[in-house]
Amino acid sequence: MQALTMTAASILAISLALGGCTETQQTTMKGGMVGSVGGLAVGAIGGNAALGMSVGRAAGMGAGYIYSKSKEAVE
Repeated sequence: MQALTMTAASILAISLALGGCTETQQTTMKGGMVGSVGGLAVGAIGGNAALGMSVGRAAGMGAGYIYSKSKEAVE
């Protein structure tokens, strides 16, 4: 029950934090989340999950930022 409460509180906090973000900030954060999951998987296979997650998050945030800015340039 405590885990469910913590999960619900975390989801609520993330939702409130993202509510005030611009489109670029949201896309950057989404890229970071996807990158960290991918990096975690690759890092776990390679033997260092924490390093993989950190590198994946940085790469994902960079990719999300670049994608958002290129999308803005088209509009």
